[in-house]
Amino acid sequence: DKPVSPTDRVKVTLALKQRNIQIIEELVLQVSDPNHSEYGNYKSLDWIADMVAPLPETIKKITSWLVSIEAEDIQLVKSRDFIVFHIQSQKLETALNIKMHKFYHKASGRVMVRTLDPVYLPPHIAPDIDLVLGLTDFFDYNSERTKMRKLILDKTPYK
Repeated sequence: DKPVSPTDRVKVTLALKQRNIQIIEELVLQVSDPNHSEYGNYKSLDWIADMVAPLPETIKKITSWLVSIEAEDIQLVKSRDFIVFHIQSQKLETALNIKMHKFYHKASGRVMVRTLDPVYLPPHIAPDIDLVLGLTDFFDYNSERTKMRKLILDKTPYK
């Protein structure tokens, strides 16, 4: 673990609380059941996003908070249930009362900027967010994806 420069950028992903999950669960069962009238009637990503995405005012509240802490490159994914942004480490530390550190990921050789502190979101947005990625997780998606590709294509044993 090494010190972080105040201007090091951190990529953070917020998984927003979805709506109508029970309806989607029922739909999955219906479209998968050959005996149901909805069998094979698959819905588009836009239809599903309309059902599960948070309400526009919820998204606006969260993005307004992100702007207020000077987050950059704020992007709402197509399904509208994740927000991805970048922010300078010092601004993130101040906003969430955490301390960021640099860690060396042995398997990938990458340096990750993460915190070991508990992450508490402000009370006005916390109920609308299910998960925060990029602050405390050490899983390296890129190196694992490369290992899986090699396993599938080369039939090399996974280690």
